[in-house]
Amino acid sequence: TPQDFYNLDSFQHHKQTDNIKAWHEQAVFFRVIQRGKDYWNAAFFCGSCAVIRRTALEDIGGFATGTITEDLHTSVKLHKKGFRSVYHAESLAFGLAPSSMVPFLKQRIRWGQGAMQAWKQEGVFFCRGLTMAQRINYLASSITYFDGWQKIFYYTAPVIVLTTGVMPVQALGVDFLLHFVPYFLLSYWMFEEVNRGYGRSLIIEQYNMARFASMAWSTLAIFKKDLRFAVTPKGLSQAKETSWYLLPQTLILTLNLLAIPVGIVLYQTYHRLTLDGLLVCGVWASVNLLLAASVVLFTRGRSKFKRAEYRFPIPLPANLTLNNSSSNQVYGVIDNISATGFRFYAPIDDSVQVGHTVEGEIFLPTGPLRIQAEIKAVVLGLNQEEHYVKTIGCQFKLESHQENTLAQFLYGSDLQKRMGDLQETVTTPIDHYSGLAAVVRGGRRIANWTPISYTLDGYAQSKPGVGLIDVSSDPFETKQVMVYSPLPEKARMELNYHSRGKISKLSGTIGRHEQADVSSSPIYRYELTPERDA
Repeated sequence: TPQDFYNLDSFQHHKQTDNIKAWHEQAVFFRVIQRGKDYWNAAFFCGSCAVIRRTALEDIGGFATGTITEDLHTSVKLHKKGFRSVYHAESLAFGLAPSSMVPFLKQRIRWGQGAMQAWKQEGVFFCRGLTMAQRINYLASSITYFDGWQKIFYYTAPVIVLTTGVMPVQALGVDFLLHFVPYFLLSYWMFEEVNRGYGRSLIIEQYNMARFASMAWSTLAIFKKDLRFAVTPKGLSQAKETSWYLLPQTLILTLNLLAIPVGIVLYQTYHRLTLDGLLVCGVWASVNLLLAASVVLFTRGRSKFKRAEYRFPIPLPANLTLNNSSSNQVYGVIDNISATGFRFYAPIDDSVQVGHTVEGEIFLPTGPLRIQAEIKAVVLGLNQEEHYVKTIGCQFKLESHQENTLAQFLYGSDLQKRMGDLQETVTTPIDHYSGLAAVVRGGRRIANWTPISYTLDGYAQSKPGVGLIDVSSDPFETKQVMVYSPLPEKARMELNYHSRGKISKLSGTIGRHEQADVSSSPIYRYELTPERDA
């Protein structure tokens, strides 16, 4: 199954909050390439998220520990023995992706070195037991790391031309553009189409810039004998180590930046460079330095201070008592939640202070979870020129069984993607111009979840149900409702939703729904069509 990750702020994730995109650097491999490999019985498992038949594993002598990528190596051995692999393209587990550049590149170096080792030990292409299709697939997975060398030439070629005047090709001007422009546009178009919207060409080029030196370095392992496996560190790195790993990108940025004025001097003063050569290589060098600069800025941004625990942007209804007073009991939404803390949005009295204790219930799919927490931050907002308490940041005080219940809920699903309508794909050119786009250009509207209590007409309930409603749309537009129990189709729902400072009533008819499996109990998301006279 695919490797998937819950920390969407990692180095390999590219999340845009304005249009609700959450794409990660391995998306093309796990969403597209592995499916293609599966067609040829050549999909291999990637370290985790796999089930292997014990008899098959015993037949090849157990996991292949002779290389530092036991997953690829073991898969090759299984396929050589004639066993079949099946790729199930659904994320069933969620791990921790590298938070910053250094662990990200260390992981890629290990993968590349392991691929070189497996290539040497198993032959991959010139070996017995594999079909021709499997040989081609495994060879492609091994030689992909040599792309690093190709990128080195790509990033340094305009520097050489601009500083020496030596041209790599003779045909420039109109003749060159007539060949290059169609090739470039067709390559971009086909890349986007065959990758089903996961391509993201510009972002992939940024990651190519980030990892080119590491990929090139990893291929040298083909000449080494002994390499030791090391688990990839997933946390943040020291500034000095980050600067060292950013050295190749910094060097490319500097060389291309300096090469442009040198090329202008060669053209104007020494006439060692043609105008066509200056323009083409000047644009080429500019693209390279912009790519390098984007990697440096992205890396610096990811290296800033972060919390010790990832905060999930999952909204949950909660009923909390503030200042140990029953009169300060408020119904609101918990968000930005982790195993150690959360933020709470509700009509909060301005008497709350840092250090105060809050207690109450968080409503999970498995039932209410009693909690106690300490206020660590009070965030003020501005409303009609008056300040009010917008939210409070709290730190949990939980017992072990409470921590386990919360952790099981947080780390066991892709709920944050579903609740946030996060999309990995973009519209391909054909979809865009044919009107078949799956996602409206510009992304979906960001939901504004508000807690609700509800009853159903004609159905006996011992007490009102709880959930959330998205109030970001027009009052009479179809709304999204999240609840923890299945609701009858076309039932009439009456609900109270708790906005800032007031409780509003709404009635409507339940429509279609989708189900998200979370922990031991699912979450249901329904469409609600409001009544006009509500």
